[in-house]
Amino acid sequence: MTQTADDQTADDHSAGRHSAARPEAHLAAVDARLVDRYPDIPEDEVRRVRREESARLAGSPVTAFTAILVERAARQRLADRT
Repeated sequence: MTQTADDQTADDHSAGRHSAARPEAHLAAVDARLVDRYPDIPEDEVRRVRREESARLAGSPVTAFTAILVERAARQRLADRT
């Protein structure tokens, strides 16, 4: 069975690998997955969309699932462009 990006992020969280002290590492992994998923969209555009979604959720009181929510929102926006 193929593991999706959401599954991997959820696995990382449940295994204790999700840490508020390392949000950059999680978002870098989100960037890498998005770039791989949307090869027809320039990398800088993919990263810009992810950064916009991160900024949109930056003030959220609950941050445990921010990377998952950012990735889903960015995927939806990028999918609309393909």
